[in-house]
Amino acid sequence: MIGQNSKAISQDEVFFPGILSFLETLFCLGKTPLLKERIPSLEEFLKRGSSFCHHLDHLHHPSKIIDRNAKSLTPQSREKNCARHYREATVFLFTSWYEGFGLPPLEAMASGTAVVATDCGGIRTYAQEGYNVLLAEPGDVDSLAYALVFLLQNEEARKILEERGRATALEFSLEKQALKLEEVLQGIARNASLFPFSRTTG
Repeated sequence: MIGQNSKAISQDEVFFPGILSFLETLFCLGKTPLLKERIPSLEEFLKRGSSFCHHLDHLHHPSKIIDRNAKSLTPQSREKNCARHYREATVFLFTSWYEGFGLPPLEAMASGTAVVATDCGGIRTYAQEGYNVLLAEPGDVDSLAYALVFLLQNEEARKILEERGRATALEFSLEKQALKLEEVLQGIARNASLFPFSRTTG
């Protein structure tokens, strides 16, 4: 999650999961002129060392990071802190190359946070470009950077995505999904003859 935290503090913050693929994208984003100017704390963090392994060593020791505004979500802290980070972030950034469903962007929407994501497959179940999310092709760092800066600098557009995202998330509540599953199963039961099967007799 990347954003100027208007909900809790006045400084830019960087949130990222402790995985290499995301850090690689974050490194590329930090090199774009747009984000160098808008989020200098990101570039400062990425100056530490030349290898991703060096950065990964610091992911699990946030106190060692030179920029105190750069924070990570380790597996140990994710469940405890993730909901709070979702709520406090201004923009949630999702950079997967492929997802079956992709729950994190929907979680961010439910928390009332604007989402920038890669068009990585399953999230199209709920993500609509320009309506409740800003999408970019996987690996398109320039488009991701542009979308991030656009939302950071345009509060009105960000608020629209937040409201629409929250409404979208409500359509995917556990209760509604359970009802949809029940409808599917009942439909199968009513039309059992359409699903022939063979029995093996001994």
